[in-house]
Amino acid sequence: MPSARGGPNPVDHVVGCDEESQAGYTCRQMLTKRSANCNPSVSTIGLQVQPSSAQIFVDGEFVGTVDDHASGLVVAPGVHRVEFRAPGFDPVVVDVRVAPGGRITYRASLKPSA
Repeated sequence: MPSARGGPNPVDHVVGCDEESQAGYTCRQMLTKRSANCNPSVSTIGLQVQPSSAQIFVDGEFVGTVDDHASGLVVAPGVHRVEFRAPGFDPVVVDVRVAPGGRITYRASLKPSA
């Protein structure tokens, strides 16, 4: 079923703070503290995409390559259309939803063009 934006529904990965950044606190505690490691005004998309030279477009805007965002792609909380493009490969387009202060990881291997 299409989303309100006209594309496929966002993935169901709505998560809280990155487990590795919590340092013993619950996500709610981290959000209350407004820690730099779990800032509710930004969200992060971890990228495990091959080829790592693939270009990334977020909501139609070029933001760099997968290599440029090795520590994660920082975005505003909410739903975003993310596209990966590389010469010789079919593009991949996904809609993702990231909670405030949240982190998700997207894994994909682009398929060689026919």
